[in-house]
Amino acid sequence: MKHIQNVQRTITYIEDHLIEYIDINALTKELNITYKTITEQFTAVVGLDIEEYINQRRLTECLKDIKLGHLKMTEIAHKYQYANIDQFTDHFKSFHHVSPIRSKQKGVKTNYLSPLSVSLDVRPLDHIHYEIISPPPLNITGVKISVSKSEYLDVNLKYNFLLNIKKSGILDDILTLYDGHIEGIFIITIPLGDYIEYMIGVSSKTPSNRFEYETLYPHRYSVFELVGPLKHATQDALDFAYQQWSIKSGFNIIDDITIERITFDATIDHPEHIAELWLPIE
Repeated sequence: MKHIQNVQRTITYIEDHLIEYIDINALTKELNITYKTITEQFTAVVGLDIEEYINQRRLTECLKDIKLGHLKMTEIAHKYQYANIDQFTDHFKSFHHVSPIRSKQKGVKTNYLSPLSVSLDVRPLDHIHYEIISPPPLNITGVKISVSKSEYLDVNLKYNFLLNIKKSGILDDILTLYDGHIEGIFIITIPLGDYIEYMIGVSSKTPSNRFEYETLYPHRYSVFELVGPLKHATQDALDFAYQQWSIKSGFNIIDDITIERITFDATIDHPEHIAELWLPIE
């Protein structure tokens, strides 16, 4: 049904531009329908108007960033297109029923809205398969890049980093160092005070003079299955982990490194790409 396709394309457009200015009028031109038509179709199918959906999705993502602790409140407000901290706080309290500061406290109940997928109905992505693992020390050889907190606002940066080293042939050189331990390419995000470090590499027992070397010491991880384009699948899993899984499971997610493990071919934009998200827990 055409209106279902229109609503799904609207949702996809919103999800792709959550931290940017969202121009629904531009989308209506692409869909060749009026603004009035798409807003009526969206509300009828989703049960929220477009602005409500955008706001609730942004506030869900805001909460995730608050819990990660990498950004200041003003930076989070700016990232998700709020005019100022007062507007952000008002919207946040209206949706979550707590202040942004209080939402950091363990056990505080908050709301969430996961990305919606539309077929003939609307269903939240409210379950992702996971397992708990305790791997031995893992040595990773690869390349690193450091970014400032302002650069960290660009969620595409680490994936562009991966695509650039793949295109340049550097990734192929890194893959030759794989030691047969844990398969796949590791994308590691490491918060280091005022900046963030990204590392892309493989399991390797032998350090290389050409590449960086990092040891991941024994820890317990919750490993979430990712299916689909990596950027969106990772965001879905983080939403699920922080907003549902950590509350229901009783585990506490440690705001430390995050690890994405992808296939050796690094086809991260493929709709059936299979990957994992590792989150340290206690």
